[in-house]
Amino acid sequence: MKTKLKGSLPLIVVLVLCLGLFAACGGNSSNGITSDEAKTIALDDGGFQEDGVNGLRVSEDKDENIEYYEVEFRAEGVEYSYEIAKEDGTIISKDSDADGIFGSGSVDQNTDSNTDDAANGDTTTNTDTSSNNSGAITIDQATAIALAKVPGADESNIIINQEKDDGKDKFEGSIIYDSIEYDFEIDAATGDILSWEEERQ
Repeated sequence: MKTKLKGSLPLIVVLVLCLGLFAACGGNSSNGITSDEAKTIALDDGGFQEDGVNGLRVSEDKDENIEYYEVEFRAEGVEYSYEIAKEDGTIISKDSDADGIFGSGSVDQNTDSNTDDAANGDTTTNTDTSSNNSGAITIDQATAIALAKVPGADESNIIINQEKDDGKDKFEGSIIYDSIEYDFEIDAATGDILSWEEERQ
């Protein structure tokens, strides 16, 4: 019995070491970081907490054989976009845009009471919404139009901004709700939905 145990011991040790190395190497190379970890990396870099941002979404993408997470969110009137390597969590790129984002929770609170006198009214909360919208409908109205097509979704699920295409004002944005992404365009003059696309994530 002792002789057999001594003879088997090196084989057992080798097997355990091989299995450990296989698990460690395989786990790191095939899985990388999770989408939740990518979200945390982006929020930490921006200095935000998850409950302090709107329109938070994480999607996977691939560019030149590099897999990465795209993390987008809105905070303090600014839209943030991060590309984070799936393999090791490295921030590949980050961008922020203060011009394209409208209507955070604090802006929307006073919209109903100040719509008629936006030009001379409360400039502390509605400056971005009124000054950037030269069309016939407001950003809040466009938001309501889009959200009405996705029952259950609210302002925390939407990112929307105003664009000018061939001299025509329109609102572009996306809603992510219940594992589906809705991309849309709305005519800023009439409120008509110009395009609507749905993609399951």
